[in-house]
Amino acid sequence: MAVLCTGISLSFLVSYHCFYVFRTPTIMIRQECESSMCVAVPAEVLEIKEGNVGVVDYGDLKQEVRLDLVDVKIGEFVLVHVGFAIQRLSREEGLETRELFKQVYAAMEE
Repeated sequence: MAVLCTGISLSFLVSYHCFYVFRTPTIMIRQECESSMCVAVPAEVLEIKEGNVGVVDYGDLKQEVRLDLVDVKIGEFVLVHVGFAIQRLSREEGLETRELFKQVYAAMEE
């Protein structure tokens, strides 16, 4: 998969089910990009509260998300998109995808 921003190409490989791209004006990858992306991000479920609300950990950020769309247990990884856990992941997939995101963000800041 490649993200093209004014001639700059950023490519990286991830499992087909670990990275979702939607062309919406929500998150700008770079200010000079012609299009923007909204992505599903892997997170570990730390706590499950009443009403299908879970506390998840993205690595550097903890946040409450809705768990209505997946059957998940504490300690499992999920993909989170716009505040909803949309898919369960294995621990290995979650950690690998999280590391890929870190590498991409680091490359974009250079």
